[in-house]
Amino acid sequence: MNYSELAWLRKIPNNVMGLITGLLPAVAMAILMSLVPVIMRVAAKLSGEPSLARVELFTQNAYFVFQVVHVFLVATVASAATTLVKEVTDDPSSITSLLATKIPKASNFYISYLLVQGLTVASGVISQVVGFIIFKLIYRFLAKTPRSMYQKWSSLSAISWGSTLPVFTNIAVIGIVYSCIAPVVIGFGAVAMFLFYIAYRYNVLFVSDSPINTKGLIYPRALQQLLTGVYLAEFCLLGLFIISKASGPIVLMIVFIIFTVVYHLLLNKALGPLLYTLPKSLMAEESNDAETPDTNGKNSEQNMDSSPVPTVHSQRDTFTRFIETYIQYDYATLRKIVPRSETFHNQLAEADAENAFLPPSVTSKVPLLWVPRDSIGISSEEISETGKVIPITDEGAILGDDNFITWNPETSRPPIWKPKIYY
Repeated sequence: MNYSELAWLRKIPNNVMGLITGLLPAVAMAILMSLVPVIMRVAAKLSGEPSLARVELFTQNAYFVFQVVHVFLVATVASAATTLVKEVTDDPSSITSLLATKIPKASNFYISYLLVQGLTVASGVISQVVGFIIFKLIYRFLAKTPRSMYQKWSSLSAISWGSTLPVFTNIAVIGIVYSCIAPVVIGFGAVAMFLFYIAYRYNVLFVSDSPINTKGLIYPRALQQLLTGVYLAEFCLLGLFIISKASGPIVLMIVFIIFTVVYHLLLNKALGPLLYTLPKSLMAEESNDAETPDTNGKNSEQNMDSSPVPTVHSQRDTFTRFIETYIQYDYATLRKIVPRSETFHNQLAEADAENAFLPPSVTSKVPLLWVPRDSIGISSEEISETGKVIPITDEGAILGDDNFITWNPETSRPPIWKPKIYY
């Protein structure tokens, strides 16, 4: 079957056509995907989510579904369908064998997609080229007051995990699904994940900030979403086995699907309540741990009778330690890694602790006006008059002869500086 409307595509050189068909779809998808979480976050706010944390969780769920459906399922079906149209038209009876042989070829698109994501996203995160350009533009043309200049200079770039994690979760889902159909995808997915890890590890520690606190609910939800890849992989394998008419593997895949569903239900039943509340048994273990004397190896015989019975950590092989992590890493062992809450309470001022749960409208003080100092004394006159009504200062900023505000962020602390409170 010939498509005369697309005959002009034959005139494109093979090198250019290879570049277009290999990279252009993945690049276009990456650009279009960046607009989706913005729309979903606005939709979450309009739907009535009561907090920014709930908005992020809503965005994470919705964006993950969008990623799986449009980035994975639709692209897989579309890429396979384009290769099947002509052959199915010529021989409709060959559709079963064609599906079994052509669907795995859709992995070529995801190899390009993983390469684009791993190289461009990771390099962009590390270099921060876009952030640098935006910062320079905003700082040069939009920051017109000393306060806005200081806030832009001192604020870290924010990471919106609700729209960041679903991309990586979907990449993991793609790797899980193609792990049996086209195992080569796993290698490219692992390389992409490694590049993401290197990039975001540095940024999370030194460059970026997360202003929205979800109390850790983003991460376990992302882990739960990985089971989507397991379900899709099992159903894809079941479909391929049905097409190939392999009765033995069909029965095994049905058993595996039932086992996965049962495991998923038991996992949610066991871990679901722990995501929002702590078990009462931790109070007893916490009190026992607090009463246990820390001898640091001294006078151990004197405390053997008074201390609780310690958890036995015998020498186990690697497989046993992997299976029985609840024995190898019990509460008493892991509690020593987490800092005591008293450390944070000592760092918090008494006034901040008393006002921690009050709304800002109750605890906010009168704002300090910050104006730049000029050479002819207008700022001094303004301070003497306006200072009778509201606090005002002109320290730390100068209005030059070119009508631009300048201040040195390295020499002095601005008058509007406030210490960051860690609750």
